[in-house]
Amino acid sequence: MNKSKKSSFSLRTTTILCVLIFALSSFLLYCLCDDSKARVLSCQGNYFYSDKQIYEQAHLSLNTRLWLIPSGIMEKEISNLPLVDSVNVKKDENRLVIQVKEKDLIGYYIEDDQYYILTVDNESIELDKEFKSNLIHLPLISDLSKSQRKALCEALKKDEENISHEVIEKISQIVPFSSSYDKNMVRLIMRDGNSVYSSMDSLSMISKYSLVLTQLKGVSACLLLDSQHNAIDKINCSDITTNRKELEEQIQACQEDGGTWSEEDKTCTYEQEQIQEQEQSQPIVDDTLNQNTGSDLDAINDWVYDENSGWYYSYSTGYYLSPYTGQYFIWDSESASLVEVQ
Repeated sequence: MNKSKKSSFSLRTTTILCVLIFALSSFLLYCLCDDSKARVLSCQGNYFYSDKQIYEQAHLSLNTRLWLIPSGIMEKEISNLPLVDSVNVKKDENRLVIQVKEKDLIGYYIEDDQYYILTVDNESIELDKEFKSNLIHLPLISDLSKSQRKALCEALKKDEENISHEVIEKISQIVPFSSSYDKNMVRLIMRDGNSVYSSMDSLSMISKYSLVLTQLKGVSACLLLDSQHNAIDKINCSDITTNRKELEEQIQACQEDGGTWSEEDKTCTYEQEQIQEQEQSQPIVDDTLNQNTGSDLDAINDWVYDENSGWYYSYSTGYYLSPYTGQYFIWDSESASLVEVQ
């Protein structure tokens, strides 16, 4: 009886030891084998943080043996980055894919010598010095008060889906701007040299900035965002400092009175004035042409220069005047020719 128990105990112990030895051997073999290392590291969805910075945060490299580190631990490490909203790690044989979703960033500002990242949710996140070089992708928000930054976030959040990283990266600096009719505007200094002016209500239209670039001529253009008319207007850079509200009222009054507004001269011209300008611009026959006529034809004053013939013509009399000889002619339909008036 005792012999049977000893034999059974010995067999069970031997089996357990074999399993442990096999498992330990397999583990050691896995650790020593290069096939256990990551062959491919892939990071997707990140914009502010570089791939390298994310790998370093999770202590990952091509020497990492993927199946020894649980995905949850990697995700937790990467989530500690303040601008990461969520992260998901997937393993596929020797391939590791990290899918990152960062917070929607608007820009950065400096306060008390400390750098802060501003998100579209009006969240100010203190930036670690090691990531300071990453600010090249974001615009500097200068001299905006706390309430103005909040209004900026609220305005851009209206079109959050279209305010992409590509749109934000086109902006170099955001500064306050005050006009005579709106004290709470902002000026966006673009990286291409253009300037975009906008009220807070129209700011979300910056998502359409790329659509107007092909229509711009020259550099350092000034644009005005107008959400009321769903338009981005190119304006004279000097005009933005004037009272644009008063200017729009003048244009409206001009049009209501039947006039024509000149953007170049900023004046309103009415039909009668246009007629007078046209008459003044018509060629006047030199009096020396009529000195030798000695007739009442001298009194004709509606001469119009005919570019086809090079002569002057009077609509009231039907007479032609030669600018070369000063002689008067009339058209003879029977002979189909000009006949000199005696």
